[in-house]
Amino acid sequence: MEGLTNTGTNVSTAAKSISQVSLASAIHPCEDTGTRWWMRGSITKKISEDIIKLLKDMTLGRVGEEWATVTKSAIAENILNLTKIEERLREPQLCLKCPVMWLALASLCVLDKDHVEGLSSGEWTRTGAGENAAPRPTCENHDDGETPAIVICDGCGNLCGDCDRFLHLHRRTKHHQRQVFKEEEDAIKVDLHEGCGRIKLFWIMALADSMTLKALVEFRDGNRNKANLEAIPVASAFTVCRFCGRQAGLETAVLDGVCSDRDCADLSRIACQKILPCGHYCGGIADETECLPCLHGCSGAQLRQDADDMCMVCFTEALSPIPSIQLVKI
Repeated sequence: MEGLTNTGTNVSTAAKSISQVSLASAIHPCEDTGTRWWMRGSITKKISEDIIKLLKDMTLGRVGEEWATVTKSAIAENILNLTKIEERLREPQLCLKCPVMWLALASLCVLDKDHVEGLSSGEWTRTGAGENAAPRPTCENHDDGETPAIVICDGCGNLCGDCDRFLHLHRRTKHHQRQVFKEEEDAIKVDLHEGCGRIKLFWIMALADSMTLKALVEFRDGNRNKANLEAIPVASAFTVCRFCGRQAGLETAVLDGVCSDRDCADLSRIACQKILPCGHYCGGIADETECLPCLHGCSGAQLRQDADDMCMVCFTEALSPIPSIQLVKI
């Protein structure tokens, strides 16, 4: 990979740190990486593009059906291996030294549409024998029988990510013992948007672009006793900054969903302040006559990208929560 933007997220404080690394800087030549091998140093982008084209041709069967089967299996195995990383290696500093991470990112560059359906697992749906499994737990706080729960709390019961974050903001409840459902930990979601391959696990989101040869990895809290946090509807987010995710506290003031950080204040001046029917903020620019569809998928619109996708123009930040525009062909 030419470059990797590593975004580390501390869930307890919602503070983010961003760093850029490469394979050469992450793994020292003297470190033991097992039986794996790769070329040390760097190569030209043209050679990288030729390698990617060759691998994609192989997956499409243009070199032979046998090679197509072998190549697709190897790509799938590299991506699935990311789900098998030991819990102790899920910290950003350790994970970036793990060859499994880099092989997964490289494999995302040559992801095929067949992989998307084959790799994405649907938990709580059907057993291996084809029989109906137990229904997925729903959020007890929503109490609508529809909103799926991802975490169980010893005091509050089954909760979705939104309710978990909102109900545990108070000092009386923030120390409740919570655990992510085992099925949620094992679930894997693979997407292919605008040439970007993406994998989402409960503790990490990684995407790679085969055009720019860049990747982004966001580390979430990998602790089994913490829930992964998704985008929060505005009704429960006024004490959480909509841009950086910081929670209101003694050291951080959050007013109307925006903290006192200078960058967040600058974003708030250009961001649309309207609230969509689903409860999420509009992800567009201020004073636009028409709001963007909900980037979290609530509107049901057929989006070619969603909130977690990178901007394909600058490839420096995700579309949400940074104010974005939608380009259309005329």
